[in-house]
Amino acid sequence: MKLSKALLLLSVFALVACGSQKSSSVSESKENTSSIETSAVISSEETSYVTSSIGSTTSEVATSSTTSTSTQPIITDKILTINLYNPSCGSLSKEVISEKLATYINSVAATTFVTGITSNDCQVTNNIPTDGVKVLQLGAAEKSGTMEFTFANTIKAATITAQTYHKPWVDTWSGDEPITYNNTDPNSVLGIATVGSAPTMKVDLKPDEDEKPVEKEFNIEINANKLSLTSSNADHGRVFIKAITFIY
Repeated sequence: MKLSKALLLLSVFALVACGSQKSSSVSESKENTSSIETSAVISSEETSYVTSSIGSTTSEVATSSTTSTSTQPIITDKILTINLYNPSCGSLSKEVISEKLATYINSVAATTFVTGITSNDCQVTNNIPTDGVKVLQLGAAEKSGTMEFTFANTIKAATITAQTYHKPWVDTWSGDEPITYNNTDPNSVLGIATVGSAPTMKVDLKPDEDEKPVEKEFNIEINANKLSLTSSNADHGRVFIKAITFIY
């Protein structure tokens, strides 16, 4: 009987001890879980802080870049084309061409583009090279002609369209069929100077073998506020200037 009681007490003690161990294990598990959750929160906060910091830095860089870009000057060349073939100013004699051609150019530019023009033996023709046509002509049959432009600003470059002087006529009486003669100046050469000195460039506009006029378009650097155009040869060396495009 005593032995049975002793075994019974031993069984109860074992059960109590086992329950105590389970309770302790659960408690430790809860503590570990709490620790993990706390760690996760800290990690999340750190990530949030870093992200915020990066975002702020990126914003500052973008703002700085935008401000820097907006302060950069944008430089664009201006272009002005002056048509001198059938210009709206009409024909101009050599006595009035300097003043009236300057007025015409400034009206096209809608500002004071040229401050003055000086010229000798130049005109805007009437019915030359053919009836109803007008064009800027440098020179006369036995005289060279010069025109010098003074600009309000520095001209960087220009594109000039020039042509051999010609005035065709038709012979209807020498034979059975009419014959057209080009009547082209054989010595047409255009001289160009940028500061009123000796020509810095010459353009040969002499006619071809059939005495047909030659038209040339060419570019020239100027980088000055003056441009001088001359028909270089006095003996039948007249030159037509059909258009000038200025870059400034």
